[in-house]
Amino acid sequence: MDVPAGADGGRGGAGAPPREPPPPPPPRPSAPPGEPLGARDGAGGLARLAGGCRRFVLHPRSYFVAWGGVLTLAFGGVPEQLGELKGALEEALPGLPKENFGSKWPKASLGCLRDGRTLTRDELGALDRLCTELSKEFGCQSPGPELPVDRLELVLFACRSLEKRLTTTTLWLGEDLAWPQRCDTSVTDEVLAERLADGYWDGVARAGNREAHYREAAWGATLVAPVGWGGGLESGDQNHSREEALGSAALELAVRTLRLKVDELLPGAYVWFSAESLHVTVRGLFG
Repeated sequence: MDVPAGADGGRGGAGAPPREPPPPPPPRPSAPPGEPLGARDGAGGLARLAGGCRRFVLHPRSYFVAWGGVLTLAFGGVPEQLGELKGALEEALPGLPKENFGSKWPKASLGCLRDGRTLTRDELGALDRLCTELSKEFGCQSPGPELPVDRLELVLFACRSLEKRLTTTTLWLGEDLAWPQRCDTSVTDEVLAERLADGYWDGVARAGNREAHYREAAWGATLVAPVGWGGGLESGDQNHSREEALGSAALELAVRTLRLKVDELLPGAYVWFSAESLHVTVRGLFG
């Protein structure tokens, strides 16, 4: 589990044995040195910024029914170096639009309700209980599921789920893994606590964020951390570390289980985003 910034990066309570950092992936070429990011730098300028960000690990924390009924996987918190990268982006690109709240806490949207479908209060209660039960798996494994992240993706998308893309540019992070990892969990804590508030169903039942919203034509650019499976992870592609492949396989099993259980509970209610499109939004750029 991630810990708040400034706290010890160990796992568990008092007396928990210290954890060893995961072994590093195969060496990657670092981003080339260059001048500060300017208007003509394009993806190359973003690559330099990404190359100055140390690699990090995402820890799945909880499944969550977000507003609009979107099924979401929340991760533990924003790694310190990722927050610093966001700040560097805003300094380098002062014309960026204001950051959306959805990228201030690390999460992956897994699926959404079909058009015209709304959860009843009873359905939300049953789904919330299922999410809580399945999320226990994230805390009982030792040392717990981990998703090492050694690259970001600059995506020019043609729909909001990122299932349709114009281009995807890989931006490698720096070689070193910050350990112990320091994370800001405050926004994640706040969001997950909202589900217990009176009136939360009103947000879940509100219009919008159904299938058409995510899959209809929409254009823009975003910076993401890929968390899906496929794309060489299972085939032993040398561009992916063994730890990344294991983390992806564990996530795949967990998400497939969630999908199966949800479809049994609420047949036909949800559509699921493709595995290769799953991502954590770091920062929307436009659109």
